[in-house]
Amino acid sequence: MMKGRERRKFKRLSKTASLKVQVLAYKDQPIQLVSFYKDLGGGGMLFESEIPYEKGTLLKIQAMVPGWGGYIRNFKRTEENEKHALVTVGEVVRVEAFEDKGFEVGIHFVNIYENDHRALIEYIESMTDEME
Repeated sequence: MMKGRERRKFKRLSKTASLKVQVLAYKDQPIQLVSFYKDLGGGGMLFESEIPYEKGTLLKIQAMVPGWGGYIRNFKRTEENEKHALVTVGEVVRVEAFEDKGFEVGIHFVNIYENDHRALIEYIESMTDEME
């Protein structure tokens, strides 16, 4: 493995916004309101949790993405699209414990609406290009 070389397929954006997480299982699981995610990319996200999800667990994620409304292609106004949550199914690929309490959870998107995925990628690309 080469150090210093980016291995990710998609750019990531350090962003903080609210999300809801629910374990996908045969029996009903309660929704866990997670305070925020820490970064977001076209292939996944990183968030903090009080629950140490196991690797491979499938999660339904509903995340607010402030600023992406103008990239969603539909007949709604940008202001309306801003209220639209990113809904995806993600697989837990990384879990790290914090020293004090809680966990940092990395997920890989395994199912996402095509239009939302495209809008997310375009939004992140435009934001990261502005920062460079």
